[in-house]
Amino acid sequence: MSAAEPILVVEGLYGRIAGQQVVEDVSFEVPASGVTALLGRNGVGKT
Repeated sequence: MSAAEPILVVEGLYGRIAGQQVVEDVSFEVPASGVTALLGRNGVGKT
């Protein structure tokens, strides 16, 4: 049985907000099944 293709692939993500580095070289895959969560404190831009 082969693994399903992910529905989202992110590689080498960088992000800055108001001149401040918030993410640096982040890579991840979101699988097509199961539960995926994004965690972080309030006000950090998860939306």
